[in-house]
Amino acid sequence: MVQQLHIRAAQASALLTTNKRYLSHIFIHGVKGSYETMNNWLSILLNNIDEIAALLLKDVRSGDQSRRRKAGVGQDQGSVLVIAVLTAFQPGILSHDVSVAHLAASVLTSLGNALSLTKHGTLAWDWFTSEGPESGLLSAIACLKRHLNSKTWIANLMDSYCRAHMRELFSTYLRAAMPNPLSYIALVHDLIPPLVDNRGSNEAIQQNGVINQLLSLAIRSSDPQMSPDLRGTALAFVTDLWLLVPAAVEVGGRKDLPKTILSLLKKAAR
Repeated sequence: MVQQLHIRAAQASALLTTNKRYLSHIFIHGVKGSYETMNNWLSILLNNIDEIAALLLKDVRSGDQSRRRKAGVGQDQGSVLVIAVLTAFQPGILSHDVSVAHLAASVLTSLGNALSLTKHGTLAWDWFTSEGPESGLLSAIACLKRHLNSKTWIANLMDSYCRAHMRELFSTYLRAAMPNPLSYIALVHDLIPPLVDNRGSNEAIQQNGVINQLLSLAIRSSDPQMSPDLRGTALAFVTDLWLLVPAAVEVGGRKDLPKTILSLLKKAAR
């Protein structure tokens, strides 16, 4: 950061702690309208992300040990450090520049994967699904809307923080973020294909019953009594779900499911 922004170490430290508002500004709007500096900085970080993640986890462990030496009195410095790092990079995925958003998402994904292997995985999940301007989840949804080609890397970002909580993610947090059924189905339609393509996230969403849950919602929303927009969106989604995860439709507990879906499609085609 010191090299790329041409600032002193003390100024770089302030950007990551007390002056995050300016860091957010240059993530989102660039430096005097140019994103070259932020792209270069994030690229360097991503090229060294394994070492950075290892240093973060080392510092987290040091903070935990310091707290234990104080007999549990005081703030958990490891937790403070995790939240500080995640919130520092979170504005990057809101960038108007697709390359900055992609790189920031990749950095956060790598950190999320590293944290998931530690006891701080739950803390990372809590941060990701929190409310307010520093929420990772709400920022990820905003990125999906801003950059139409972000589906795969945003799905990877969500997977890195939510793999152990996929049912809660889809049934609670995404529903709360998108209370309108049409918007919710459109959102999960964007997310499910890249999640299914990833072996780990595919297993997680199937083992936690997410696919069956979404199938039921899509079928209910495909009823002829629903509004044309909702019905069309739901039919497109349920058709893709069948193609993506045929076993969920053809081998599931409901033997009449394929017939039900075909009937809904025939009614819509009339």
